[in-house]
Amino acid sequence: MKSLIIFLFVIFTALIITETRIVKHRAQEDELRSGIRTLKVIPTGVTTEIIARASNGRSWRYVKSDSAWRYPDYHSAYIQPRRIKHVLNSLTKATASIVSTEPGLLQHYQLLPNSPIITLSNKNGETLLNVRLGRGAPDASANESYVQLVGADTIYHLHANAAHAFDAGDPPMIDRHVWPRAIKSQPFERVVFDSSHEVRALYRQLDNSNIPEVQQGIPQIPNYIWRIDLENESHNCLSESAFAYTAFLHRLKWAQLHDDKLNSEEFKNARTITLHTATGKIDTLEIIFNKAKNHLLRLRTTGQVFTITDQKAALLYPSKRTLTDTLTVSNSYEKVEPRTSF
Repeated sequence: MKSLIIFLFVIFTALIITETRIVKHRAQEDELRSGIRTLKVIPTGVTTEIIARASNGRSWRYVKSDSAWRYPDYHSAYIQPRRIKHVLNSLTKATASIVSTEPGLLQHYQLLPNSPIITLSNKNGETLLNVRLGRGAPDASANESYVQLVGADTIYHLHANAAHAFDAGDPPMIDRHVWPRAIKSQPFERVVFDSSHEVRALYRQLDNSNIPEVQQGIPQIPNYIWRIDLENESHNCLSESAFAYTAFLHRLKWAQLHDDKLNSEEFKNARTITLHTATGKIDTLEIIFNKAKNHLLRLRTTGQVFTITDQKAALLYPSKRTLTDTLTVSNSYEKVEPRTSF
């Protein structure tokens, strides 16, 4: 009888200990899951290198140089600022909650050895953050995702999706604008063409015939008109046509980027388009037209050399008629270089 009592006491004690451990484990799990945090706090500007490795083993290295992000392996191409910002904000500013630490769930969240990895480093080459990207939460198109710090067990539900920054380009995130967004070009208010062109200049000027008055002490927005200069005469042109052309220049994208030393001698005889902004900045686009229709451009501000398509090259020098006639709803500029957004 005494032995039975002792046995039951041992069993009872073991059950109590087991239950206590289970309750404690569940409490720890609940505490982990309820915690909201960032993956790692990295001050703005400290990250100067990003290496992205895809699930197929390919990798791309982006570096920050003179406040602009570049891709060294393709003639130091500029990177789209909004996409780089999305990557950095997703991994260093977005909050995350802990989902689990169970290795058996890695397959479910697609956090596998060959899953994409993004590594952030500083100017000294020190790794700041090394993150493995899992599936979107709940799917690939979602704005949230599951991630894991490389070398750790914890699975996070990240309230952002860094994978969305990577477009289908090869390499991804390259800025293919002739005027890269990183240099923050202002709207053009004067365009000067070389003397071989029919139109010598397109420019915006204050409309003196309709000067706005001050109403209730508040200056009103001034009115502007657009004009063109020919060799011996000047004309008003349609504002819509002028805007369509200058907006086209801002959107203009290259087909191929070249070494900046390519055909440097040829550019001595290149045609030119000189552009002035309202803030006083001046830039020049040099153009070499050729029969092979792989026309070359060089932007003096960046020194980059590009190839553009024949269709785009044909619109660089607008005629008098183009600037003075009413544009169709779907104009040529929109067809050749559509408006896009990230």
